[in-house]
Amino acid sequence: MNKTERYIDYQAVSTISINEELMDVVSKGNVARVAELLSCGADPNHVRQSWVIDKGRPARAFYSDGTPVPEGDPIDHQPTTPLKLVGFRISDSMLTERELLALKETAEILITHGARAAPALRHMERRRGAFHPETGVTGTAFQDVFRIVHAAADRQKFP
Repeated sequence: MNKTERYIDYQAVSTISINEELMDVVSKGNVARVAELLSCGADPNHVRQSWVIDKGRPARAFYSDGTPVPEGDPIDHQPTTPLKLVGFRISDSMLTERELLALKETAEILITHGARAAPALRHMERRRGAFHPETGVTGTAFQDVFRIVHAAADRQKFP
């Protein structure tokens, strides 16, 4: 199942999966919809599907058995999971305080529903530098998200 053999043109796909919708609403900071999708079975550890250019157009990549090809990111620069996406979005300097707080709440919800925190923490630290929970500005949503993810990674003890 390692060979990619077919693609589906982006315009030919009329619906998105619950997991793709989760990524979308996390990106938009829609906390209520994040909670709803997770309660309906969305995967808090979903890995975004890979896209390719096929005949000059973007297309979703699938293995020959029809399984979506997950997006690879060996150097961990892209937000390929919902919690990584929170860590990516939280550093946007154009976000309002309300949007920052929504991302903080989203991180808490994702972790409560089983999101693996260690990969997200690695992603955040590669982008922003090492985080030390005992230092830094307290009370900012950015620092709070780092603290939430760091504490969850310690609790979960996942690689």
